[in-house]
Amino acid sequence: MKKVYTFIIAAILAVSCTACTNNSNTSAETLPMNETPMDDASLTPNTANPKENDLEIPEEALLLVETYINALRIGVHDAVKYVHFSDDITKDFYLESNDYLLDYRIESSELINNDLVAFTIHSRTMVTDETGQTRGEGTYMMVYNFVARIDGDWYYITGVRHIPEDLKDNFDESKYKYDDPNIVNYEDVLLPNQILSPVSVERIGFEGGNIGAGGLVCGGDDGFIYFRSENDWRLYRAKPDGSERTKVCDCVGENINILDGWVYFINHFDDNAVYRVRTDGTAETKLVEGYCGDLYVADSGMYFDIRNEYNVAQVYHADLDGGKLTKLIADCYVAYYYNGKIYTKSATAYNLGVYDIAADEQIILVQTYVHNVSVDESGVYYWAVDKGEFHCLDLDGGNDRIILRGGDFFNYTSGSLYYMGISENANGPCHVTNRLNLETGEIVTLYEELNEFFDSHGNLIGVTYKQLENEGYDPDIFEYVKGERVGEYVLKSGGIFFNEYTNYIYVIGEHIFMCAGLRESLIQKGSMDCLVRLDGGLIIWN
Repeated sequence: MKKVYTFIIAAILAVSCTACTNNSNTSAETLPMNETPMDDASLTPNTANPKENDLEIPEEALLLVETYINALRIGVHDAVKYVHFSDDITKDFYLESNDYLLDYRIESSELINNDLVAFTIHSRTMVTDETGQTRGEGTYMMVYNFVARIDGDWYYITGVRHIPEDLKDNFDESKYKYDDPNIVNYEDVLLPNQILSPVSVERIGFEGGNIGAGGLVCGGDDGFIYFRSENDWRLYRAKPDGSERTKVCDCVGENINILDGWVYFINHFDDNAVYRVRTDGTAETKLVEGYCGDLYVADSGMYFDIRNEYNVAQVYHADLDGGKLTKLIADCYVAYYYNGKIYTKSATAYNLGVYDIAADEQIILVQTYVHNVSVDESGVYYWAVDKGEFHCLDLDGGNDRIILRGGDFFNYTSGSLYYMGISENANGPCHVTNRLNLETGEIVTLYEELNEFFDSHGNLIGVTYKQLENEGYDPDIFEYVKGERVGEYVLKSGGIFFNEYTNYIYVIGEHIFMCAGLRESLIQKGSMDCLVRLDGGLIIWN
């Protein structure tokens, strides 16, 4: 399971129009806050009460505040588009912050000029680490935030250094500096006064493009890796180093999700019904009947498709216990779930769409045959199968661009694209498993597939792929035997010969797994089929 918490700490989210227009100090009676008394002695900003004036705050600025608040109630990934940042580092901090508000009070507002409004707030926050565990009781602080008109549009600004220089007319920066060493002079964003608890991005039971790759491996919060064994296809778990391997259940699963101590999956042993079992192997339960697929699990429930009587996929939602099964979209497969939206592949036409669950609206993003869809805050990633290209487009459907031409077995996860490519070595062409860093453009080869044939003991027989294709091999090694429809190559010495194959990558945090059939596994374990780890070199893991 991937868990992401985003706690928003800093200014201006429940400003009434009266308070903004009058530019006067606003008391706890006019803006609700917790009843905990405030210790003003702990606050030492240079200017406790910003200068007031008689100018009326523009209506557009107040509308921006309201719009921002409504977006923030959904989450920071919806609200971020209304915020202006001078650098990406602070934007990343905003999206990943773990602190949260305990209570606050807006003290005053000031129209600096026609394009800039300042707000002064007392707030008390709880500091948390990245897991959501608290590291402090919370102290009262004063913070300054702004609303500014930039290139004709209003934006919310979280600190002084993000204010463009051309908007600083009549702006006295010294009034918005902090003496308190616990306060950085440019951050913090407040929760709405209606929300006095942590706001978190919805927890999900999958990571990156793993489900689109079959979902055969998934990480849990308990430090275990949950996977379908390549030995007997049953569901197991083990530590990343391969230790403490135990069977979870006898189901044959795919689309593995982990959430709140439960393993959710599609069970091949029961006609692709949706199942779940506790991570300790207890309470195995069938949740949904039918030929199901493309299972994505989140706090809000399970999203998946079921074939109807005409064998056409229909998109459904169900509660985490399987209850309230509801059909959402006709004639579509689930391609991905992200932030309250279901990305879909049409079952009757070639297109990629997105369905907004809250709005009950679906739009088409791309008219092409797609596969291996993955979505995060940076965009929508997909393989345009009929074009032989891997693409990315913005979340609003614009700016469609090509990331890579060629390749197969794609998995986009956390800024990197994992895929099978073609390379060449001394023996001729070969398949390679690559990782492309989309930010730097760097390509790292994680594994180069052996392009020679070998026997059932792993011994090389002296024939490469290139030699077989060009019939440039020793005729005493094997011969082509014709059949009624097709023929086959057989070893003259008897026995069977093999070649390596690789499949999808699965990314579990810092660990990289791959399903494959490898000569090294045959030598070590007596079987080609294996699950390998590729971070830190090749490890035959299962």
